Amino acid sequence: MKYVVDNIIPENDCKIILDGILSQEDKFRITDEFGNLELSVYECSLYDLNDDKVKKMLNYYIHILSKKLGVKYGTDRSIIIYKDDKIMMDPHYDGGTTTTIIYLNNDFEGGGTGFPLLERIHKPQDHKPGHFLHYRSTNLFAYHVGMPVTKGIKVAVVLKTTKWLPFYIFTAIPWSIFVNLFFEPIIISKLLKKHIHSFIYNR
Repeated sequence: MKYVVDNIIPENDCKIILDGILSQEDKFRITDEFGNLELSVYECSLYDLNDDKVKKMLNYYIHILSKKLGVKYGTDRSIIIYKDDKIMMDPHYDGGTTTTIIYLNNDFEGGGTGFPLLERIHKPQDHKPGHFLHYRSTNLFAYHVGMPVTKGIKVAVVLKTTKWLPFYIFTAIPWSIFVNLFFEPIIISKLLKKHIHSFIYNR
């Protein structure tokens, strides 16, 4: 599986956005609004932020990113914070067709995005704040984990896309059935459980 990594938000703007988000930490909660409750860290929809400047800046760069990658982002735009008792996200497949993660900071330890079936970890510290990671969610190797943050907090924007209806019916739905009824409960949970645990905790 190939994924795309590049810069999108300049560091100065990234700091303004990050400061605006962290000034509204009371907006963030553990929720199943953006997916499974067990997979939630502290999350907030971009649209629920009070800071109009931050929302405009983020939407501006998301628009540029959309053109750059040739995808169309809908309303599934969430901001996530790894901190306190929620320092990692369990291994999972995303819903939808593609996922883009914009890392707003890199001044923390750990907290990479790991792909255990690829034996690969994307480390935000190797890149500038404001860079993104983009991948196709319906690839078998897109199974990933938010690695434990061992020091500091991690803040990121998560964007998901879903193709138009016929595409979704004939590809994403059968894919979801295959993953949820066979691959995850049998192959991953039973045959690869020890391997994935070692991937996460023995790094």
